Amino acid sequence: MKACVLLRCRPGTYREVVKKVESMIDVKTVFPSLGRWEVVLKVEANNIRGLANAIRRLRAIEEIEFSETLIELPGAG
Repeated sequence: MKACVLLRCRPGTYREVVKKVESMIDVKTVFPSLGRWEVVLKVEANNIRGLANAIRRLRAIEEIEFSETLIELPGAG
């Protein structure tokens, strides 16, 4: 399972969030961005349960205010 996760951080904390997220095993790509979402990342897991666990770990980071998860459709590309 693959997903793109968009994160909105507390003001001035996006650098801290990027550093914390980079070390997570399920996170394959992470970068800061301009606009509505401060941090964008790609998460990969073996199944939906693993993906849900990764998202829960992300949401436990106190600097993250909101997240949106976009799950990739298999075979769509």
